[in-house]
Amino acid sequence: MGVKSTGSQHPTTTEADGHLLEYFRQNFGAGGGGNSGPTTAPNIGDPQGITATGGIVGDYVDPATNNVYRSHTFTGSGTFAVTALATGPDIPNNVDYLIVGGGGGGGGDFYTGGLDNGRGAGGGGAGLLKYVTGAPVTAGPTSYAVVIGGGGFGSYNTDTAQAPNGGATTLGSSPQPINASAAGGGGGGGSSTGPNFAGRPGGSSGGSSNGQDSPNATGDSGHPGGVDQPSPANGWGNKGGSGVPGEPYSYGGGGGGAGAVGGPGAGNAGTGGVGAPYSISGITTHYAGGGGGSNQKAGGVGGGGAGGAAPPRRGEDGLSGTGGGGGGSYADATGGVGGRGGSGVCIIRYQIGKITGTAKATGGVVSFSGGRTIHTFTASGIFNNPAQITDVRYLLVAGGGGGGGTSGGGAGGVIYKTGVTLSASPRNVVVGAGAAELLSNGSATPEGRDGNPSTFNSLTAKYGGGGGGWETGAGQAGGSGGGGRINPPSSGGAGSGASHPGVANAVTPDPIATAGGWGYPGGAGSPGPYLGSGGGGASEAGHDGGPPSAGRGGNGATYSILGTPYVWAGGGGGGDQNSSGAGNGGTGGGGGGGTNGTEPQAGNGGTGGINAGGDGKHTSKSPSPYGEGGAGGQNTGGGGGGMAISVGVGGAGGSGIVIIAYPT
Repeated sequence: MGVKSTGSQHPTTTEADGHLLEYFRQNFGAGGGGNSGPTTAPNIGDPQGITATGGIVGDYVDPATNNVYRSHTFTGSGTFAVTALATGPDIPNNVDYLIVGGGGGGGGDFYTGGLDNGRGAGGGGAGLLKYVTGAPVTAGPTSYAVVIGGGGFGSYNTDTAQAPNGGATTLGSSPQPINASAAGGGGGGGSSTGPNFAGRPGGSSGGSSNGQDSPNATGDSGHPGGVDQPSPANGWGNKGGSGVPGEPYSYGGGGGGAGAVGGPGAGNAGTGGVGAPYSISGITTHYAGGGGGSNQKAGGVGGGGAGGAAPPRRGEDGLSGTGGGGGGSYADATGGVGGRGGSGVCIIRYQIGKITGTAKATGGVVSFSGGRTIHTFTASGIFNNPAQITDVRYLLVAGGGGGGGTSGGGAGGVIYKTGVTLSASPRNVVVGAGAAELLSNGSATPEGRDGNPSTFNSLTAKYGGGGGGWETGAGQAGGSGGGGRINPPSSGGAGSGASHPGVANAVTPDPIATAGGWGYPGGAGSPGPYLGSGGGGASEAGHDGGPPSAGRGGNGATYSILGTPYVWAGGGGGGDQNSSGAGNGGTGGGGGGGTNGTEPQAGNGGTGGINAGGDGKHTSKSPSPYGEGGAGGQNTGGGGGGMAISVGVGGAGGSGIVIIAYPT
């Protein structure tokens, strides 16, 4: 997918939205991507279709028809602007579009019946899904406003009996020929010592808590299954699951999804309703899955967050850019927090030509930019070139390290090579997964987890090192090192590379490539104020932890192998125990640090990459401050943000990527 970004972001989104959706998570497992098989490279001359701008632009080939399509993906609000109509004799002047509202938040559980006796809250409903083909567009210049619905916040304790709904996603307005709206998903029903509550109505309705039945969805049920099903006028949506009563254990229902109802909380929590698969982006992907009910029941395929269970009992967030519902929480007397709904999405495509000719290689997702064929691997696969290819360039980014007990994780190592000749041969491509998040209920918190390496053509980009712990566990070495421990303070983990020239598209010298790629050490921990340090990035060391605030993650390095300059491998920001400000993630997908203060004191996720790093959070209240580090941006190799204190979550590291390009 040749991609370029508007950089726009809707102000109501609950997390920093990514630029590449998690297309591959549903198709190829965690970390995404895979081997797409044979693909024909286009030789169509100048594009002959509609000329338009806006969103993240990608070109791809439909192997069933040999048509070349251009897609515009909006994960943040913006404008789809048609400047000219098609010039080709057989190219239609119409578009297909998919819009999904923001997912509803997961319900919160606050029950004083004792440890593990929570009554169980319902999962959030998915946003409404609409898919329309053959929509006509008028001669340019014509601008269609795109508004992306944010995911609803998860409810907590006495905040609200029911979690909020997600926001609506809209495309165009009356009297334009395209005027479409997809409502947000319904919030999940909360649970308490007293009354329990049903989920809210929405595109798909939220799941309900103990003994309550969910309302009907505003979308139509009865999705027939299969890929690319046109939606009815009301869109696709389903009812959330009911909450089954019981003492001392009872469980919430799952939120409804575009493809199925949410499961009831019978004997165990209800699974979120599954979403529906669409290939409008070029990759078949599920959207609009419902959030899972309490007790860690799975969210629906299509971005639904899982329900909470073991400490910290928080429901998982729905996946940004899918409209998935947030997971319901499960709690003891300290309360549980529902997961946030995933923000919505708008994808528009149109035909720009037909292909001729054959590809030089297979594997990954094939796109085209600047006279080059590009193979993008977001998960492991095989790159196979039957004949020798010259003038090859490739980028390897390893998986980022996870945030620790206040300090940010280091970014994955980065290797970039140009002018390479590849002899005829199949070659394994290994894409490193990001580190898993670190959960802590208040004991001496160890260091964050390490990421995983990425490999291609006998080179290995080294994994990102985990961030340092609270009282145990130093910052770990890696491609870039994690930030140092804070009590007693220690220096950050070492990085494998050094002396990056600070310019775009810097080729990695052989000695540094052999050592694991560009990467810098993490910052040093801070005594006294207990402010976490930032993880190292591909072109800069992590910043030391305060005072006056926690350390920022080191910035990543810029490469334009996809045709547009993106920043890769930013370090995670340090966490903030003293309400003085958490560290921001480094540019290139670093996750922001968590805080035990108010939400504005949390660190922001690093931008500039194909996906932004997640923002840090403060998601709990008295008696237990609870800060979460943001996750590293998917497929950026960004490090995860550190937690605020020894109670919380160290952010997961961002997965890596391998990109191979050669003359078409």
